[in-house]
Amino acid sequence: MSSVESSAWRLHYAQSITPRFAWPANAVAEISGGGDAITERDGRRDSTSRETISRLDVRAHPDGFLITSGPTSGSAIDQIGTATYAPLEAIVRAPSSYNVNRQGVFLHLDDTTAYKRRVDSAMAPLMDRLGGLSPALAQSMRDANSGATLNASAGQGWQQLAGILFGRTWAPGDSARSTFRQPMPGAPNASMIQRHTTTYTGMVTCPAGSGATTCWQFDSRTELDMSAMRESVRRMLADRGMDDPAAADRVPIPETTMNSGMIVDAATGRPLQVTSMASTRMDAGTAMGISMSFSIRYHLVVHYRWRALD
Repeated sequence: MSSVESSAWRLHYAQSITPRFAWPANAVAEISGGGDAITERDGRRDSTSRETISRLDVRAHPDGFLITSGPTSGSAIDQIGTATYAPLEAIVRAPSSYNVNRQGVFLHLDDTTAYKRRVDSAMAPLMDRLGGLSPALAQSMRDANSGATLNASAGQGWQQLAGILFGRTWAPGDSARSTFRQPMPGAPNASMIQRHTTTYTGMVTCPAGSGATTCWQFDSRTELDMSAMRESVRRMLADRGMDDPAAADRVPIPETTMNSGMIVDAATGRPLQVTSMASTRMDAGTAMGISMSFSIRYHLVVHYRWRALD
């Protein structure tokens, strides 16, 4: 490459971009991929492979578009399927539908009432097993699955999938940040706070077989606000008559961080490939009379293979 060509390439690479929402209606993305999970518990290490299969269905709608995500299957979520968390597994696997406008702005779940009914049905066995809950604790479970919370969670999911890209201009290194707060299940007056940062990296080679000619990469990082989690634990203990800050500080809390790199088609703004890495770590030491430490790390690469619906 000559010096003139090199300079032109660097100028092109550094140009600002303004992604536009141009997803064609009546299209579907078959989503599949795999990776591994590494677990370390009390000095013992275990590695297992993971795979996931899902789909994203895009239809025309009077408000813009109807997007249906799921159903999802595969060993990447099989570990959820214990007796305790089977209701959560049912929710994760089930499809959800929501509306976005023609500019790619999230509007609402397509049918919040119907979706909440499905969530309540999936959660019913767990609620039955926890029939001895205090009224305040039971209410916190309901709050965590209220129509407003489910709608906000769907909106946050769209933002992380693609919504945050649109309606702004990006130069390489530019970042956009958002904060998402939701009630903590089983913890009255407590909430979980996620801080999400998306950064435009620059132009990259398009995934083989995607049919795209120009692609951009965006890197994202999601972190739980640990100070807010600690305060939520303190409130939870206080609600149980244990208003002791020192006791709250001794309760072990898993620390979770999620990172991803997403390659999108510059022509449409559709995702083509997502590489996700997540880690959860907890070192309890001898807190609460329990000696335990563990960490879990996931690495997953999924591809979106788009086609027109028949």
